[in-house]
Amino acid sequence: MPWVQDGLDGLQEQRALAILRELETGAPAVFLSLARAEHQLLPPESDRAIRALEALASLALANEHATARLAAMPFLYEVEYNDFEALQYLQTAADIHPGYLDTLVPFEGQGTPITDELAGEIPVKYLEIFLPDAGSRIRSLPWVDDGIAYVPESEESTPAGRKLTLERRKMLILVDTAQAMPVVFDGLVGKQWMQRHYDGVELVVMENIIELAQVDRALALKLLAMPFLDTYQNPDAWALRFILELRSTEPRQLDRLLADRELAGGITDEIRDRLTSIYKERYLESPTASRVREVTGLNPDTFPGWVTEPGNRHEEAAGEQLLDIWSNHPAIAEELIDRPWAAPELTTTGRRQMAYFHEIVVSSDQVAERLAYLWETQGYSETFLLSLHRLTVKNPQAALLFLDLDWARGNGHSGVPQGLGRVITKDREGTDLVERVLGMRWVVDGLNWEEENEAARLLAAIWEEDQGQDLARRVLELDWVKDGASEEDNAALLAINVIIHTDPEGTGPYQEQLERVFELGGSIGIEGLWELIYASESYVG
Repeated sequence: MPWVQDGLDGLQEQRALAILRELETGAPAVFLSLARAEHQLLPPESDRAIRALEALASLALANEHATARLAAMPFLYEVEYNDFEALQYLQTAADIHPGYLDTLVPFEGQGTPITDELAGEIPVKYLEIFLPDAGSRIRSLPWVDDGIAYVPESEESTPAGRKLTLERRKMLILVDTAQAMPVVFDGLVGKQWMQRHYDGVELVVMENIIELAQVDRALALKLLAMPFLDTYQNPDAWALRFILELRSTEPRQLDRLLADRELAGGITDEIRDRLTSIYKERYLESPTASRVREVTGLNPDTFPGWVTEPGNRHEEAAGEQLLDIWSNHPAIAEELIDRPWAAPELTTTGRRQMAYFHEIVVSSDQVAERLAYLWETQGYSETFLLSLHRLTVKNPQAALLFLDLDWARGNGHSGVPQGLGRVITKDREGTDLVERVLGMRWVVDGLNWEEENEAARLLAAIWEEDQGQDLARRVLELDWVKDGASEEDNAALLAINVIIHTDPEGTGPYQEQLERVFELGGSIGIEGLWELIYASESYVG
């Protein structure tokens, strides 16, 4: 491949080559399909391409030839976030039985190739296999039957694109609800307004009903049968929100309300309007608006609706986190609400990133300021932010050391190498493991995806096996560990890890060899180290 012959350019290409090598030996049909296909997976141009390659490698373990056909499908020519929904449902089907992939992925010359438009239908096709009646009912909805329109990410923010994107979201909610709460699904899909194309309010009504059903299914079904939900308007969403709030904070008052003789025939539109008025006065308008104004000094009307009028508990939590960030770092907060995932509607990615930023700001002002500068100058990926978040919460000083590394700052878009990510994860108590690893010469100079990345992973494994005690700390002080990470040195680290695992008390027959490994490391020689590994693996104390 030309991009391999020209020399690997960055961690993404190194990771892609590693996946291809695994496929070449374990699933050659998939390897050949990828090599021939005309898409952007090779050479990889983004984190998404790597994620897609990893998804295909996972599917290949279940059904090689179906995955080979899938790798050549047009919807993967340019990977977008929506494509991962299709890959996720394909993986779920393969986990149940590999043969289902043959049903979902057409054979060459038999059926229509999976385009961007048809990829949007895979969740429904999945449901038609496992819950045929539910799948058929979703398929029969006019806005599904005429096709789930493909919307390029560049057009999602346009009025037409936003409508079609949220219509897809409505379809996914129905698919998920059919599997998790079939009776609630029956109540929703049977509504006359479910037949119409997306016009905004029904999605909020659906989400509120589902949120209520998760805590009180009987009440959700009772409400679905009431007249006020035979149609839907904005006040319907507010009334449902009020009932949800009462269910959480004042359940006895809700019981009295539902037992009122006036509600014997269900909540009418007139009663709904009264509930909406009470809800806005009690829970939303005055308290939320005044808090936004108090914290920011700005007009609440200039903020996205999920901040001033949250539609569910996730938006409420994110709004509180945003205001808390604003109190400490207003410049970061102002930037946050202008991000694509935060304005005008908060996405699932947005909720996660808001939570990460919030914990970083709470844990360390210094890390937050460094991150803000990095963000402004270079950007970052969600994977990078997650690792930095974990590190900051446990060890802010180590997070600062990490952000001081030239290669780490330049790697913000690509995420954190897997080995270092494992070190961050295993250092659960916020001890000095990460700080010591970050100070090693081969880490400061820049991790690669092979020997050095594997060395970091092995150091994390040794730390976990020894629970950060004397042996693990000795390893971190060894000169041959600090100076480099060769294949031989990694074999020495693996030998240490295996001996600690099989002989945690240090009373077995391999302690003398362990001390020799501590002293000489990889200079013992690869064959001698692997003989020791195989021998100590079989030891039972």
